[in-house]
Amino acid sequence: MRKKLFSLITAALMILTLMPTVSLAKEPAAVAKIGDIPYASLQAAFDACEDGVSTEIDIVKNIDVTDYQVIESCSYNLVVEKNKVVVLDLNGHTVSGAPEESGYRTLLLNKGDLTIKDSSATEKNPVGKGKLVTEAGEYEKPMESDTIQNWGSLTIDAGTIENKTTVNKYICNAISNGDAQILPTNNVVDNISLTINGGYITGTDTAVSLMCVTPASDEQKDADIQNFTMTGGTLAVGSDACEVLYIRLTDDSSSDIKLPVNINISGGSLISEGGYAADFVSSGGLFDAVNMKISGGNIDGIIYSYEDPNGNTANIECSGGCYTSDVCRIVADGCYCIPNQDENTKDDYPFFVTSTLPEGTPVVASVGDEDYYTLDAAVAAAKEGQTVTLRSDTEIVGEEIALDKPITLDLNGKTVTNKSFYGFAIYDEATVKNGTITGKWRSFYVSRIGHLTLADVNATATDMECVMINGGAITSAADSENSLTATGEDCDGIYSRGTVVIDGSGKLEVSGTRAGIESVGEDTYDYDGFYYDLDQYLFVVENYPADITISAENLYASSLVCSIDNYYAERFSEGGAWSIYPSVIPEEKTTSTATVYAGTYGNDVSEYAAKGYVAQKNDDNTWTVIKDPNACRQDDTCVIAKFKDCDPKAWYHDGVHFCLEKGYMVGVKEDRFGPSTALSRAMIVTMLWRMEGSPVVNYAMSFEDVAEDQWYTEAIRWAQSTGIVTGYKDSRFGPKDNVSREQLSAILMRYSEFKGIEVMERADLAAFADVESISSWATDSVQWAVGAGIINGRSATKLAPTGNATRAEAACMLQRVCEAVEK
Repeated sequence: MRKKLFSLITAALMILTLMPTVSLAKEPAAVAKIGDIPYASLQAAFDACEDGVSTEIDIVKNIDVTDYQVIESCSYNLVVEKNKVVVLDLNGHTVSGAPEESGYRTLLLNKGDLTIKDSSATEKNPVGKGKLVTEAGEYEKPMESDTIQNWGSLTIDAGTIENKTTVNKYICNAISNGDAQILPTNNVVDNISLTINGGYITGTDTAVSLMCVTPASDEQKDADIQNFTMTGGTLAVGSDACEVLYIRLTDDSSSDIKLPVNINISGGSLISEGGYAADFVSSGGLFDAVNMKISGGNIDGIIYSYEDPNGNTANIECSGGCYTSDVCRIVADGCYCIPNQDENTKDDYPFFVTSTLPEGTPVVASVGDEDYYTLDAAVAAAKEGQTVTLRSDTEIVGEEIALDKPITLDLNGKTVTNKSFYGFAIYDEATVKNGTITGKWRSFYVSRIGHLTLADVNATATDMECVMINGGAITSAADSENSLTATGEDCDGIYSRGTVVIDGSGKLEVSGTRAGIESVGEDTYDYDGFYYDLDQYLFVVENYPADITISAENLYASSLVCSIDNYYAERFSEGGAWSIYPSVIPEEKTTSTATVYAGTYGNDVSEYAAKGYVAQKNDDNTWTVIKDPNACRQDDTCVIAKFKDCDPKAWYHDGVHFCLEKGYMVGVKEDRFGPSTALSRAMIVTMLWRMEGSPVVNYAMSFEDVAEDQWYTEAIRWAQSTGIVTGYKDSRFGPKDNVSREQLSAILMRYSEFKGIEVMERADLAAFADVESISSWATDSVQWAVGAGIINGRSATKLAPTGNATRAEAACMLQRVCEAVEK
């Protein structure tokens, strides 16, 4: 028996030795499951889903995705293909990926029907523990990065969607919806929509970006690519970012089709510590098709819409919800935006919108016989020439109150407490009288087209300058006494970034802990009846004395002019005192810095006449300075008046007039200039080339995407040969790309150096909330452009360096550079 058993074992071993050797490799661990079927990668699970059949995928462990596929030069870690219907359960786990050094990189591209949920969510933690996140990785500043890019139907029910990368050239979004600049048009599906019912969505720069386009062909006209719905959840960005919901609109000029853009918010929260809850920007005439309706939810931040080239803004309508700013200007018919009286929520959300006015709601202001429940509502309702009368003490919270038409604001002896960065923003002729304005921040911002008249107003800022003037004017009304005071450490009564005209016969005291007035850049002050008291840091309006000396030590002005007839202003040494003299300039005086306005002078002052004035010699050898009769009156006779989309009195008048007159720019159509239309890189280079006389250069151009015999070829060849342009790192120039504001700053800085202009100015950009979005390579040129007065912010707190430069902006920047060259 033992022998037989031994024989059997021996035979079995011999058979085994004759069998081929088999490698028993260990299978990779599963990261996801569909039912009981495990998958070693999430992409494999996506690919296994049957077209048109709803399939749930459960994440079973944390996933760090490193593989990616390339579509149209863009990299995607994960792709849900068209016709897939997927429910992705994060199940408390994290799916993460990191961007490349350059190029467009997205963690998850959805072209199908995708729902994201998280079974770890509870009543106490409705978001859940699961995440889809784009990490900074080895390259902290990619060209552009999205965590999710949606070209299908995307629903977020729970979980966190986060983008932790930082800005380099473009933007980094948590979710980008319908970005036609990335995917070709043949990827358009019939219904691109984004629905947020829950979860937490946050991005370094933008939580959700909606890219809405005009279709390029009739085949695409039925594609509904602009649907966004929010019923719950939270969209949030931090203090270094601007937009929670960023809506970019582009227009293919070859198409007349405009798809509706539908944005519906009935719940959830939009939270922006940096300023903008929703920001609409258009490079085409699309705003007439944009519809945003807010019927509920919490909105922390400003809802803002620029004008498109046709003068339209987005159609925004609020019928409910709680807000940090007064949204009276966009409430639906029959609704009111009123102060929040709920002690538990009013500190976080001072305003709410309702269709039923609560009994006992206090009247804040009135216009004639009409009562209003917020001051901004009264200002918005007032017609030109009317007076808004304050009925009770009130606060300015969130967005500033814009005085953008000729009206009078009678404070009626009441106090306005300013809790906004700017209290009142002056964009037209406005009078504010009879009351007190106090708060931590600036009481007034006076724009280049603003003229503020004060009559018995006391304004105080405790932590910043009291007034910021960006080229406008202040008048102290006759027989009135006014004061502008800044009490914070190293603060100014008036801080100026432009030309300031201060006149009037009333009394005006301006005081600050550092200076009464501080001027930055090449600013010009016009004085009519002021003297400066060095000891008390005051400007006081009184009868004009025979001689005035103003200390430059505390004035901080780079130049000073006198607008009073028969007087001129002069400073004799760098940092020395300013002096104002009668009409005859003494022969022994150095007059190199003198600037004269209207009046009769005893000697030749022609080279000192202020801008817009000319000097004429009289028969008795005296000289008379008058306003230049050839200066544009900015009316129907102006060269830009022929364009239906231009206003001769608009902020861009000087620049557009200059470029049209010089032949540097023409209209986009016979009756359209397109002031808000984006400018291409080829066009700005061609303009500079023509300014130089269209020189022919023998230079071997290295840009691979600049073909020969194009209208811009020789201009780009010249610009590269001079070093004015450098192109992208991948040997492209991008002639058809829109030129960004930071790109334009860099180009104009190099052009200025080419023309022999010193480019030493550098500005402190800390006042701009989006300063971190400036690309590292552009920081120096943007600091120069702001410091030299070449570029201004699009608002007091937003520089928009990566935004497209408009034709109007480019015209103004070109004019300033040309004027610097002429000097």
